[in-house]
Order: sequence, then C-alpha cells, then structure tokens
Amino acid sequence: MSKAASVFIGITGIIAASLLPALGQATSAGWSTLAPLPTARQEISVSVLDGKVFVIAGYDANGQSTATVEVYDPRSNAWQKAAPLPIATNHNAAATVNGRLYAFGGRARVRLSTLLTVTRGPRWRRCGTRTAERRR
Repeated sequence: MSKAASVFIGITGIIAASLLPALGQATSAGWSTLAPLPTARQEISVSVLDGKVFVIAGYDANGQSTATVEVYDPRSNAWQKAAPLPIATNHNAAATVNGRLYAFGGRARVRLSTLLTVTRGPRWRRCGTRTAERRR
C-alpha cells in the first residue's frame, strides 16, 4: 500500500470516528434513525465544518453529475441546502482545514478547477487554478 493510500485511509478513519456520535452510534439503547439525505447521491465527498456534515456533489439518482451541496446539523437532526458547486462533478474530494472547507478534484464534463473553498459563507470561491482535461 502506498504512503498516500495509508494517509487517506487514516484520515477517513478519523473522520468516520468523529462522526459516529452524530450518525447514530450504537448505544446501550440501540441504534436510532436520523434524518435521511434529501437528495439520493453516490460518489460524493463529505467533510465537517463547524460541527455540520457537508455532503458535496456526486452522481444523482439518474447517474448524472451534480453540483448539489447539502448540510446535516446533528444538533437539530435536519438537512439544509447549501450553495451548489460552480460545476457539476463526481468522485471529488473534500477536507476542512483551519476553518475552511475545500472541495477539489473529481470528474466533470468541462475543465475542472481543482480547489474550491467555502468559509461559513453562502458561496464557493476558487482558490486554486490547477486544471486538467477530462479523462475518457
């Protein structure tokens, strides 16, 4: 296993462990059902900002790339729509660093700016300019 893969698996584990209490972790009382994700999607990215879970882009139920961003608040067990990405994408990644949520990479039908950020505001903004042609 490559060093990058090991780091990715480690970070994924840390994020998953930090979300367990918010996502219905088993307790002595058992599992509980929480509010379902409003928009069915797959190949998404997920990150946490200010205690809220951001579910970003992916394929929709029809297999089309989407720019949809939805935010789960574990305190209220409710979802809200957030500002969509500027382009529809799938297989992207997300991370939160120093109070900023970054969405990057992924596949899209157009040239893709690989680094976008949102900071508690209503819009995404570009903060990196690396682009790549779509692979076939």
